Amino acid sequence: MNRTAQCQCGALRVDTESEPLGVLVCHCTGCQQRTGSAFGFSAYFRKGEVKISGEFTTWERKGETGNSFKSNFCPTCGTAVFWHLGMSPGVVGVAAANFGDRAFPAPQASIWEEHAFPWAVVTSASEHLPRQS
Repeated sequence: MNRTAQCQCGALRVDTESEPLGVLVCHCTGCQQRTGSAFGFSAYFRKGEVKISGEFTTWERKGETGNSFKSNFCPTCGTAVFWHLGMSPGVVGVAAANFGDRAFPAPQASIWEEHAFPWAVVTSASEHLPRQS
């Protein structure tokens, strides 16, 4: 299935023809700050299965486990579109809502629930983890 995730202005895109390796919701404070929401909704793909087009700016932070998190966002509209995790160098994370597909696969896991807002319950996830696995 062909899918395109893009920023708000459409200048930065991630195209893929593959199904995600995994889909999850992350409640860590870094994802809350990155999205300005209660959690991040993420899809992960093998690096070779995505095509990134457009200019982007990268900002790196250390996650709660000490691993690097390189967030890539549109320099025009500021939308965070994709990222690279230091612990998974062959994988690209994509902001799943940026695909704009209401039929996108539901999250299989909900992680860092120890930081979750009490009302942010992810009912589709079969795995609920207080931290990252």
